[in-house]
Amino acid sequence: AKSVIQSGGKAASAFLLGAVSNVPEIMLQLVLALITCFFMLVDGRRFMTWLTEKVPMDNDVRVDLIVTFKDTSISVIWATLLAAGAQALLMMFSFLVLSVPGIFLAGGATFILAWVPMIGSVPVWIVGAIYLYAQGSIAKVVIMVVLGILTGIIDNFIRPLVIKGRNEFTLVPWPPEL
Repeated sequence: AKSVIQSGGKAASAFLLGAVSNVPEIMLQLVLALITCFFMLVDGRRFMTWLTEKVPMDNDVRVDLIVTFKDTSISVIWATLLAAGAQALLMMFSFLVLSVPGIFLAGGATFILAWVPMIGSVPVWIVGAIYLYAQGSIAKVVIMVVLGILTGIIDNFIRPLVIKGRNEFTLVPWPPEL
């Protein structure tokens, strides 16, 4: 058991060092994304006008493409927002029912982590399960794991429902007639 704990500790420290070493790159990407968002908000219409003039398509096709892209982008953002909210509420409910402290912290962390692909709510419910294990309640650990998996799966139902209900695709004939 001691060697397993030591190897787990070594793996965890290697993971943390790897994650921390990526912080400068992530911060740079975040700053560049914020600058891009700022200038798109300030001068986005002029940029889109310039860009649409450069696209070699008929004007009707170009307009349909832009409208479809805009509608799809809005749908994806709404779907992600609602899925993250549902995951946060379910995780808060799980913490409340299982008497794990930090309900609002768990909900906030779940909401934020739900936007990160391949991570989602997993770190939050693992922390809750570790807490329950330390309290000696194996039955509650099993319930937390089941509710944690359910929290991750609910995302797969909410996103498609929101995107399907919000986005109406129009068929554009291709290639455009000359």
